[in-house]
Amino acid sequence: MPRIAAVTIALCVACGSQRAPGRADGAGPRAEDAAPRGAATADRARSDAGDAAPGEPDAGDAAPGEPGAGDGGVDAGAPDADSEIAAADGGVPAYVEVEGDLALFPLHAVATSLEVKIYSSPRSMASRVGYLRNGARMRVGPPIRGGGCGGAWHELPTGGFVCARDGLEVRSGPVARPSAPPPPCMSCPLPYEYGFTRLASTPMLARLPDLDETRVIDEIIADRERASGTAPTKQAGRQPSDAQATSTSDGGEAAPPTAAPPDGGGQPAPLPAPPAQPTDVPSEVDATEGPPSAAEQRRAPSVSTWLERGFFVSINRLIGAKNRRLYFKTVYGRYVPENRVFRFTGFSPFQGVRVDAGHPLPIYFVKSPRAFLDPAPGTRGLERVRADRLTLLDVTGREGRAYRLASGHLVERSWVARIDRTPPPPDLVPGEKWIDVDLSEQTLVAYQGDTPILATMVSTGKEGFDTPSGDFRIKSKHVATTMDGNTATDGPYSIEDVPWTMYFHRSYALHGAFWHRQYGIARSHGCVNLSPNDARFLFDWTQPALPPGWHGVFATRENPGTRVIVHE
Repeated sequence: MPRIAAVTIALCVACGSQRAPGRADGAGPRAEDAAPRGAATADRARSDAGDAAPGEPDAGDAAPGEPGAGDGGVDAGAPDADSEIAAADGGVPAYVEVEGDLALFPLHAVATSLEVKIYSSPRSMASRVGYLRNGARMRVGPPIRGGGCGGAWHELPTGGFVCARDGLEVRSGPVARPSAPPPPCMSCPLPYEYGFTRLASTPMLARLPDLDETRVIDEIIADRERASGTAPTKQAGRQPSDAQATSTSDGGEAAPPTAAPPDGGGQPAPLPAPPAQPTDVPSEVDATEGPPSAAEQRRAPSVSTWLERGFFVSINRLIGAKNRRLYFKTVYGRYVPENRVFRFTGFSPFQGVRVDAGHPLPIYFVKSPRAFLDPAPGTRGLERVRADRLTLLDVTGREGRAYRLASGHLVERSWVARIDRTPPPPDLVPGEKWIDVDLSEQTLVAYQGDTPILATMVSTGKEGFDTPSGDFRIKSKHVATTMDGNTATDGPYSIEDVPWTMYFHRSYALHGAFWHRQYGIARSHGCVNLSPNDARFLFDWTQPALPPGWHGVFATRENPGTRVIVHE
């Protein structure tokens, strides 16, 4: 058992806005669960961000407190010191440090790799129980040598052990790493801020280009747009000095004006200015993008890949560069041109019902987009009104083919989803948590024993991408993980950091889906889509629990995942 005296979270500086996990023995995501980007398999292609609009080494082992202690790993958030000049949207990234008993955990550590594996014991053959993401900070125990680490193991106050050579910088004092991305917001509907690529042939850059390479990239974009017939009709744009974050579809406040980079003669023409944010994302894309060609790579080596229209990236912050352009720096340390990406804010505020004495089962939601409420016979002063989808109804009884509402209206039963109580499985342990997913009704109910906790609407697999029925358990949970693929019907898709992901069978997961609002309609690539609010609630409520500071956790025999029963 880990020696935990106290675990607290210290929020330093300020709250900030806000890829690929390892594997636990018998419980973690395999390649089909949450493979790194570029490892697309048939299962990954089912793994479901595709229900979105289709259209991302070792550390040294210096002694603690010495420069470079644990350093040398890939820094997924390292800036290009010659090109990156300012965080245009202001502020120093917040960070989280998980603290522990000073006597047992005297050292300070920060994760320097995108994934830093956590083991159950200080042995390389031990089972993996979770992982940290780049930028995670916490107190750690003194070095433990051996165990196949090739350096030093350090115990975490939250349990588990990390080999410093896997990407953990350890020092005697607090570790400053301003290049790291901000931590995920664990109390928000979404853990990160997201950007939506509004134009095809959007370059994703490994580093910020200089003026000459910027001109070359503009030429390549123009060539690609001419070849595909997607060239924008208006080429006017904005200078960084008066550019602001794109407007939001819900009337949200735009980011403050950005400071102009230092003057530099001969700058290339700015990118086209974006129109207002779309109210919905496209359902398909026109062509497949991907890695640059050999010729493009020679001409513009900073371009790591080309993004489709409709892809999503998770955003760290807005950067002003010396080429007088604005770029979004992603959580993965890449850069995308600001004028080709929307800050996406239009996710659904919908959330299910917390079942209690005031809101018992059955629960009724409007599921049809054509639903109307009609005055019941004999009522006066009522008018026929349209009922928005996902509206919660106060049903008092039935009248023929309709439900009668407390308001005196009637609504056709075929327009309504009724969420009923399901008997618990006979082998359920008393008080055990479990989740019931009804594919026919597109509903989900979370229970503890025979007590319902949450009732809500979901979106499961559409025709050809069926969500499997069965009795499963959650085997891994991830604050966010990237999903991408290419299907014959929908084309390519990619969403960085799909939030609140809970894998229960192969590549099938419960997860938040912020890119659509069609809960109650089967439209996914096989996963169970939830609203961001419902997904975050279930992420916190289900087992295995995610320890503070961790990005992912794997179920084990000693710490099994919550049961998930899927049926017609």
